[in-house]
Amino acid sequence: MRSLLANFGWLSGEMLARLFAGLAVMTLVARALGPAGFGAYSWAIGLAVLVMPLARSGMEPVVMRRIAAAPEAGRSILRSAMGVTVPAMILAALVGAALFAMRTPPEGVTATIVALALVAVLVSPGESFATAVKAREQVGRFAAMRIAVILGVAAVTAWVAIKAPSLEALVALRSAEAVLAAGAGIAAWLMLSPIKPASRPQPDARALSREGFPLMIATLCMAGVMRVDQLMLGWMVGEAELGQYGLAARLAELAWFVPVVLQATLMSATVRNHADTAIDFDTFSQRILDIFALAAWPVIGVTALGCAMLLVPVFGADYAPALKMVLALSASTPLYFLYFAFGTLLTVRGLVWQSAGAAALAAGVNIALNAVLIPRWGWAGAAIATWFAYLFATIVAALIFPETRAWAIRLVRALDPVSATRRLWTLYGAQVREAVS
Repeated sequence: MRSLLANFGWLSGEMLARLFAGLAVMTLVARALGPAGFGAYSWAIGLAVLVMPLARSGMEPVVMRRIAAAPEAGRSILRSAMGVTVPAMILAALVGAALFAMRTPPEGVTATIVALALVAVLVSPGESFATAVKAREQVGRFAAMRIAVILGVAAVTAWVAIKAPSLEALVALRSAEAVLAAGAGIAAWLMLSPIKPASRPQPDARALSREGFPLMIATLCMAGVMRVDQLMLGWMVGEAELGQYGLAARLAELAWFVPVVLQATLMSATVRNHADTAIDFDTFSQRILDIFALAAWPVIGVTALGCAMLLVPVFGADYAPALKMVLALSASTPLYFLYFAFGTLLTVRGLVWQSAGAAALAAGVNIALNAVLIPRWGWAGAAIATWFAYLFATIVAALIFPETRAWAIRLVRALDPVSATRRLWTLYGAQVREAVS
């Protein structure tokens, strides 16, 4: 328990540094570029985020699960993972370039800007090393290096935004952060205490690719859910509305690092509990869903209150319409948090194709609704499409697949904060009584 809390603390520290540094930088960038310029900035970054899962090829969950189960095989697992992600990153960059060329982008988005944004895609295989460090549950040194990268790049970005704001320079700095963060992951892995290599044969790149392919489909589709609305807004509405919506989306997602931290913290324990036949995994899975869903409610409250008080004073009157956009997008937060929990349980149970199917269903619903609703209602149509996408990714998907049908009621129960709190409090009380006795 002590190591879990330490890891959670370090990972939370990294995410909090990213949160506050990102908020400060976003404020300066949004004010410097204005809604139209920020719309172009958001579109270029969103394009890179959209194709990033293709470059990563679903390797992070595979590496996490395999190294958590067999730490001594870490080196061979990483070698095999690189055999998958290096070719995939080139393909992802080409897909990003094709999407840019497919239709006229928002005004201000040039080939140079897109190329700079796609640099982050080309270094994404480095994240497999960061995942391996998390799987070894020794994240202190790694998190410290990542925090230094975040703060250092944020300081440079702030200087550029204040002194000489340039869209090209600001996009380049985003990619520079990705390069340095990947380097930190590799360095942290090399500094870990060595473990005697495994004597039994380990999976090659083909085996990992087959295992990661459905996870790649899942993450690619969910990246589409999170970013395709901004791409489609860029194609269908003006740059100013896109910039306001892009700011609103970033504000609504500021604290969405919480399920990432929870997943990284709880994954190894979930793998062990699933393997332990003495543990009722159905009951354990309900507690996992409760933890993720409960974490969403304070996030919504803090986001809504903070934006109501500070959005216009901080970002300027030009961004005033973004407040109602933030409130609309925040309605998706509980379902988004539950999607992370649902995906964690599916991965541990080995139901990777069901995870891919849920994400593909959500992406299909999202694209279809965006295509219909954005021309009619603009940003409001995009927000509605996002909420329905996460609903289909969780509860509806659970009902569709026979293996997960019983989980649908657990997902619904987790959305009730009162009953979720009661269940977790009962569990905590039982653990305290057991420790005392």
